[in-house]
Amino acid sequence: MKCELTYPEKKDDWRPFRVVVHDCALGHLMTDAQQALRVYEFMCIARPGDVCKYLWVELLDVPADARYRAEEARKKVTHPPEKLWPENFVPLVEFDTYFNWLGDDTHSEDACWLGHREGWAFRKAIRGWFDKVVEIQRLLRASKDILIRFELALMNAKAHPYDVDPEPPFWRTRPDYQSRAVPQRPSAYYEKLRELLRRPDLESLTMTGRVDYQAFRLICATQRERAETSGKHPYQVFPIGMTIMYEEWDRGWGTHIIEYSEGVAYGDMWILHDDDDGGHMKWLVETRHDFHRWFFFHQGAVEIQGYRMTQGDGWALLEDETTEREYRIRGKAWLEASFRRWRENETKRREQEGE
Repeated sequence: MKCELTYPEKKDDWRPFRVVVHDCALGHLMTDAQQALRVYEFMCIARPGDVCKYLWVELLDVPADARYRAEEARKKVTHPPEKLWPENFVPLVEFDTYFNWLGDDTHSEDACWLGHREGWAFRKAIRGWFDKVVEIQRLLRASKDILIRFELALMNAKAHPYDVDPEPPFWRTRPDYQSRAVPQRPSAYYEKLRELLRRPDLESLTMTGRVDYQAFRLICATQRERAETSGKHPYQVFPIGMTIMYEEWDRGWGTHIIEYSEGVAYGDMWILHDDDDGGHMKWLVETRHDFHRWFFFHQGAVEIQGYRMTQGDGWALLEDETTEREYRIRGKAWLEASFRRWRENETKRREQEGE
């Protein structure tokens, strides 16, 4: 939204006041929410004014005092990198604080901005942005995505983990935001992963490396589906192990992930998210005899003795040609024992807390 304004600096000396109001952060959030990411944050937008905190103001030609204050405020935002303000950009909610109504003493530049900000055109723009939000929220409520449905059910029941936080999550993304929801693999990779996840003999999974969001989403959806179909706890019906990650993508999905700071647990299939693990997997199998049933790569796969390799566009699968192994029997027994211990500890915790 371009704002081409003028104000009198002195009598008969009119100065330009030019900014662009960007709704990119709001667009990022709407796109992410449709990918089951940041759903809670998005659904918390409940009134037209809520969209304002997602708007950026790009400073083109503004009063010197406003530009100075914006630069000083920008310097104070030092971390994390993805939340730094871009050069010549300031959040609308910050920019608004630079201007005030002071009755007869109101400065001309203040009257210029506030008059526009409170005027019909700006209000109409805010309402238009909010209407887009409402439409996407409607689509999410009608979504068949199992993760979105589960998260919305938690919100409706006031049982979402974020419900007890003083403030809902909020992230005003930069114009150059790169969403983790953007697929990082070819479509054939995800199709093959879906095919594997549909196999009833795939009963557990582990993964290492920098996790691809869309792969993680498919895996969590599988656990959620199996839990709902069987009536069992997600941990019990489809254990998922992974190296620890700090994103909270699954906080409202009703999934259960076993995270490890070092090493990983057993899984029928091991998904390698990094590019250079093929040699290490070969060593684990041929030297340590860690016979996982499948190894699934997006690249970096190498031949492993006793495993059959099949490949496609952006994926490679190594499958153990031996149906059963002592290693896998022990691994499955460990997972079952681990779940029993977790359930016992969880029962004790609830009893102590009076749940």
